[in-house]
Amino acid sequence: MIEYDKDGLPFVRNSKLLIYNMKVPREVSNKTRQMGFKDTEALNCVVANLLACVKRGSVLVYGRDKAAKVTNKKSNRKEMNARRIIKVVDFLQEIGWCISYTGIKHEIESRRHPSILLHTDRFIDYWGLDCRVLAEIEMAHIDRTEVIELRGENKVSKPFKMNEEIKAMEGVVKRLNSAIANCDVRDKAGIPLNNVYCRIFNDDFKHGGRYYRADVLSIKNGESKSRLDITIDGEMVVEVDYRNLHFRIAAHLDGHCDVELPHDVYSSLLEDSDNQVERKIVKLAINAMFNARSEEAARSAIQRAINSLKSEQWKQYTLGSAPAVIRLIKEVYYEFRHLFCQPDSFGLRLQNHDSELATDVITELLDNGVVCLPVHDSFVVKLSHRKLLEDTMSNCFKRRFNTDHPVPLGLGYKVGGELIEEVMYV
Repeated sequence: MIEYDKDGLPFVRNSKLLIYNMKVPREVSNKTRQMGFKDTEALNCVVANLLACVKRGSVLVYGRDKAAKVTNKKSNRKEMNARRIIKVVDFLQEIGWCISYTGIKHEIESRRHPSILLHTDRFIDYWGLDCRVLAEIEMAHIDRTEVIELRGENKVSKPFKMNEEIKAMEGVVKRLNSAIANCDVRDKAGIPLNNVYCRIFNDDFKHGGRYYRADVLSIKNGESKSRLDITIDGEMVVEVDYRNLHFRIAAHLDGHCDVELPHDVYSSLLEDSDNQVERKIVKLAINAMFNARSEEAARSAIQRAINSLKSEQWKQYTLGSAPAVIRLIKEVYYEFRHLFCQPDSFGLRLQNHDSELATDVITELLDNGVVCLPVHDSFVVKLSHRKLLEDTMSNCFKRRFNTDHPVPLGLGYKVGGELIEEVMYV
């Protein structure tokens, strides 16, 4: 689905990535051979991908960059490239099977937009496949979608050698994606959400590894807590998150598991613990200090956040400039100061640990027949699965970090449109 932001720029939800190694059903290849298009391999590829979009009304995201190189040769054994795909797209538009929107290139990431394809009613009428066949094609697309990505400099994908450990990680993500595909997940407006996850690592497999690309991640909670308006198979949901997770993981990794951390490490160092503007800056500052590779980089990120405060927010802000915020955090959390602003980014290592914790939770829930939508350190499930999710999150944290301390969790759900939020130790 194409939507537009406040600047009138389009963004895409309920989308699928065009994949080159899509398995083409025989009933598709038999019919495309009769269409008189010379490059049947490329035609089969695009048609099969479009058919995978029909069941949920998804749009297809594809690349038009003719200079782009495919980093994963395994997923492109037929040597597909943008030139071949574009010729197919032009042909399908001519016969009325799809509508193409060319992407927007921009140096600012937030203003970029991918090229997308929308199938037409004429396309659906021609193929006339029943729901069972379309579901099989969609599952074939999910099975071939890349679910592990390793990024190098400038977030560019780089090749990696498969081993048993990576195969196991791949298996969990594919299992999760398949389970979600068998559910009906919709937003507040009743629009289907496409939640196909990919774990993205940075530099190596010990940094990063969080679950990305699902539509649920594009729904920002904000004041309205919009993610709580999602339904799974028609049932309302609950979202449960680990409170101050990175700080608590850091404490266990660095031998400070007995340090008495407050329930909210962000607001506890403020004179006014209810000041949400200052809490937001402190939270961003702590995360920046964990993630930045130098204090200068952290200082720049924090100052940008301070400078972006709206006029009414300035009335509530008293912490001063970025250096003052950094000093305050180091003074209050003295035991952790050596973990801030590390050259190899301690924050990326923390992300790796929280992604492995998320994998534990996902696996245990799937073993119990429960589908979840992970959002980094939180999980969205049907409201009826709340208790199982709470227990699973607590047990997984205690096992992974070898602790008996109660685990602080925060949860939110809606009843009759009314927001209900709770905080607990489990």
